[in-house]
Amino acid sequence: MENDWADKADDIGLVIFAIIGVVWYLTKDHKYLRSALPAVLVSLGLLDKIAGLIIERKDKDAVGDDIGGLILFVFAAGLVIYQYFKTGKLLKAAETV
Repeated sequence: MENDWADKADDIGLVIFAIIGVVWYLTKDHKYLRSALPAVLVSLGLLDKIAGLIIERKDKDAVGDDIGGLILFVFAAGLVIYQYFKTGKLLKAAETV
């Protein structure tokens, strides 16, 4: 169990990024727009997990939990960033037709 604030900081950061993402998605017509914000938020989540590993490096149980999250964020960041750039190329190709 995480007892001090330094150990909880990475989890609090993820909650903040999630709230920002949900609020952004639900306001106006953002869900229909191409935006870099989802890629930025998932990248911040990845950096947050890396910071969590550094902060909790002495607590083996806490580091084990962060490694699973880190693997998830590596794949999620790769997918979201790939989708962002791929849709940009598709949009440019559609404009030339």
